[in-house]
Amino acid sequence: MSSSTEETMKASEVRNNWSQVIKNVFTTNSLVILEKSCLTVGAIVGPQDLQILRAHREKIARRKKLLEGMWQKFEDVPEGEIEREIEKARIEIWEEENKKQHQS
Repeated sequence: MSSSTEETMKASEVRNNWSQVIKNVFTTNSLVILEKSCLTVGAIVGPQDLQILRAHREKIARRKKLLEGMWQKFEDVPEGEIEREIEKARIEIWEEENKKQHQS
């Protein structure tokens, strides 16, 4: 992300200084990590980083949907058979590459 600064704050501290924290995040595009009882519970990001985060999450969702569609085609194929076919394809590719190297 493109945050210029990153700061970790206790959730209670953020609550007590809410207006200043929000103003600072907006004007400097900083990142505030929220902690409660020494655990990270969230973050406040500026608008630029929010755009980047949203685009990244959309990209992940598209890729996940694509992979799920690919796996559905193999839903009825036993796992062992898939593994054997992948290994067979890997060996064929290796043999082709090996053959090309020896021909050069």
